[in-house]
Amino acid sequence: MLLLLCGGVVMAGSTFGFTTVAADRVTAASVAEDQNAYLGVESVGSAGQLRSDSEPVRVGTLTNNLGASMTIDDVVVDNINGSTNADVLTVSAPRRGTSIAQGGSTDVHVECAQKQQLGQREVQFRVTEASSQTVSIAEVTFTATIDIQCQKGRNKPGNGFASVSVEDVDSYTSPGQERQTIRFTPSSKLQPNSEVIIDVSEPHPSAVDYEAPPSNWPDVYVEQGQGSVTYDSGTESFIYQAGSNDRGGNEIMLSIGEYGTSQASSSHQVSITRQDSGEQALAVFDVVESGTRPIESVTVSDVGANVQPGDERQMIGFDLGTTPSGSDPIEIDLSEAQGNGVDYMAGDWPDTRVEQGGGSVHYDENSQSLIYWPNNDGASDRIEISVGDYGTESSGGPYEVAIYRADADYEASDTFSIE
Repeated sequence: MLLLLCGGVVMAGSTFGFTTVAADRVTAASVAEDQNAYLGVESVGSAGQLRSDSEPVRVGTLTNNLGASMTIDDVVVDNINGSTNADVLTVSAPRRGTSIAQGGSTDVHVECAQKQQLGQREVQFRVTEASSQTVSIAEVTFTATIDIQCQKGRNKPGNGFASVSVEDVDSYTSPGQERQTIRFTPSSKLQPNSEVIIDVSEPHPSAVDYEAPPSNWPDVYVEQGQGSVTYDSGTESFIYQAGSNDRGGNEIMLSIGEYGTSQASSSHQVSITRQDSGEQALAVFDVVESGTRPIESVTVSDVGANVQPGDERQMIGFDLGTTPSGSDPIEIDLSEAQGNGVDYMAGDWPDTRVEQGGGSVHYDENSQSLIYWPNNDGASDRIEISVGDYGTESSGGPYEVAIYRADADYEASDTFSIE
């Protein structure tokens, strides 16, 4: 018997003109790198998010490297994060008995089979057998990472709606920077003057603040439809009042602005209810990573050695990635350096100035922090603050200076040393 190790697959040759290939657990990379492997397997690595009502996601590709056509017996979900709890997902393609032509490929897709929300997981897939007239390849495995969100579908139209959707929004958005669109298509005519209630109480205000300052009220209008729309802060809902010609099958679009968002988060539910029939739909949206941060480009200048009060000034600067609320201060924490090589109280009290920015600043002895109060400061504005009348020792640091925005619950930092 001839044994040949190829791409992590053990192949046993037979004297009867038929070859059986048995594979222990292998990684996608080890198989894919061997272009001469009978069955080429390429994993996508990260397959992204999978929801109950989303299209199946691609997790890998199988390639026939034999000199003849190949039949795939089956591809199954072997395990999720090493456990045997694989029933949450099912392979939708390829189907049992799928044939792959010589040199051809087929993609492996997976979909939800049970309503569970597991989050980011490593999923192992197994090809039970791939065979030709002369070769049989068995038990080949590969892995892909999937964000499993199968507990609920993204959108569930229900009986009263043909479709519903709520647009995703960017993280750390300031009022006026973007707009969100809500769409719903009634499956039958809306009774004139009846209401459709769009309840946003689940995401508001922790993920999306629809009453964000300075306006403290959303800017909402009907982009498409025959009716009118208002906002009810008591129920945290948008109320669409149907017009006389809002027929079944006609999509209604509402545009919302003047909200603020915090960090990226997912699966926020919005219920949409028809007052005329009591029928309800569910839509889900995400706060997606935008790349913008509430505080960016923090710089803290080094200080000199053996400095006496009045000798020099230290500069602290940062960019505002989003517009601050104005009702919350920005705290600049100097506690790591204070009394540990740098004495900001050496001159009885630090001399603080706003060199650039519209707000004011003062020193808080209890927290050993500078407190900056924004005033007409907006997104992309640079804030520069200088501090004087401190004393230093001969060396020290690095010291971290953390800058915290309470309105966005976000912190950024930089370090400085005694030079």
